[in-house]
Amino acid sequence: MSSLTAGRYAAVAATLALAVSLGGTSYAAVKIGTAQLKSGAVTTPKLAKGAVTSAKIKNDAVTGADVKESSLGAVGKAKRAAQADAVDGVSITKVSYRKAAGPGSTVLAAAGGLTVRASCAGGELTLTATTSKNAAYISTYASRDSNPADPLQADEEGSDFVTGEVFDLQAGEDGDTNHVEFAYGAADGSVVTGVIDSDEGTPDCLAIGFVTSG
Repeated sequence: MSSLTAGRYAAVAATLALAVSLGGTSYAAVKIGTAQLKSGAVTTPKLAKGAVTSAKIKNDAVTGADVKESSLGAVGKAKRAAQADAVDGVSITKVSYRKAAGPGSTVLAAAGGLTVRASCAGGELTLTATTSKNAAYISTYASRDSNPADPLQADEEGSDFVTGEVFDLQAGEDGDTNHVEFAYGAADGSVVTGVIDSDEGTPDCLAIGFVTSG
């Protein structure tokens, strides 16, 4: 084979190789679709940054199952939704206590250093409060539906409410159809307030209401 012929052969071979290469790329671009993609074949390291843009993705084609949620930040007002149980730093605890007569007590709410408990010994409801912070204040107001004009009030004024003390939120009343409102404050600025209505009968002891803290 002459040098001229060899040169022409090399040129033709190179041209064919280029055509096949370009043709193959075009073929891949046209033929590779959803059916040709193996599940899990396309991963982040295999994609050039910015290669897949919104315009290249069919609307609603990417579903939640294809997204790693932990890699996403909060969307829209999601941060506010995550804090829906607190408004301006104030949290609300629902009180829903229904119990048959028996020993022991149940914690209804615990916040800001204050713990509110209910018990139903002998079928008589009691509501008490204790504090984990010394030099605290607490006040309660209790009334019965049978004598609303003569409510009972009790408090630990100033900073007299201390750890180890058990405070009667009913101010000496019993728990039979009783309405209690109380307020607590600690030296560090913690504030807890609550409204609890109680009854005795069926069930033996009932206490419902809300406690707010902040």
